[in-house]
Amino acid sequence: MHAIQPLGTQAGLAAGTPALDVNITACVMCADMPCAAACPTDALDVPDESWRGTRIAAIDIDEDRCIAFRDVQCGVCARACPVGSDALSLDGGGRPVIGNACTGCGTCIGACVTSPSSISAHPPGRRQ
Repeated sequence: MHAIQPLGTQAGLAAGTPALDVNITACVMCADMPCAAACPTDALDVPDESWRGTRIAAIDIDEDRCIAFRDVQCGVCARACPVGSDALSLDGGGRPVIGNACTGCGTCIGACVTSPSSISAHPPGRRQ
């Protein structure tokens, strides 16, 4: 809820345009997609049942920041993942691994115990 926020003045002419930034607020991918129903334009359409497989962002884990890569047991991100272990699991050493089912919702970003988060999102297809 409230994942879509207006862009700020740093967006220039696009300021005020509704946008989704899962680095700030996770998109929980509500079953009934109230964001699409509330959209006053045709910018958001309710897709067919396969929309849950949609990747809205790509997720990266900063191994230099993540405490699990320093041999500290954590796993908070994996436990918070609404999709489950097919999207975010822990390897044999307890380190997080992003799986193919990751939707990029950003829940793991907010759940991460490091500050700033060791997890970030970027547009799909573009590595950071």
